[in-house]
Amino acid sequence: MIVAKLPPRHSAIMDMVYLRDRVMDVEEVNDQARQTIEKLDAIVEKLRSPAFRVGTLLMLVEPDKAHICVSGTDYVCRVDPQIPMPSLQVGQRVLLNEAFAIVQDWDSTVTVPSFALMNCCRADDCASGRSRV
Repeated sequence: MIVAKLPPRHSAIMDMVYLRDRVMDVEEVNDQARQTIEKLDAIVEKLRSPAFRVGTLLMLVEPDKAHICVSGTDYVCRVDPQIPMPSLQVGQRVLLNEAFAIVQDWDSTVTVPSFALMNCCRADDCASGRSRV
C-alpha cells in the first residue's frame, strides 16, 4: 500500500483518504442510479406491451381451454395455468393476450347477462364458423 510507504503525517495521506472516501460515495451514487434505471426500464417495458383484448367466457372446454367471444367472434383458447379454473365463470369478462390466451379474469363481479351471451354467438353460427357482429 502506498500510504504505508509514506512518512507519518505526510500531506498526501490526507488527500488519499479524502479521495478514497469520494470514490466510495460516487460508487454508492452509481449503484443507486443503476437501480433507478432498472426500475424505469421495467416500467417502460410494461408501458410498451400491447393492450389486452377483452372477451367473454362462454364455457370451459377442457382443463386448459375455454370457449370465448371477442367482438362477436368466438374462439377456443388456452387458459394461463396460473389462473385457477374454478375462479372462471360463464359470462365473466376476461383479458386475453396477443395469442388470445386468457391471462387474467378481468372482474369476477361483472358478468354478461345470458341473453347477451346468446346474441354473442348462436350455436348455428359457431358450428358453421360464421360470427355475428
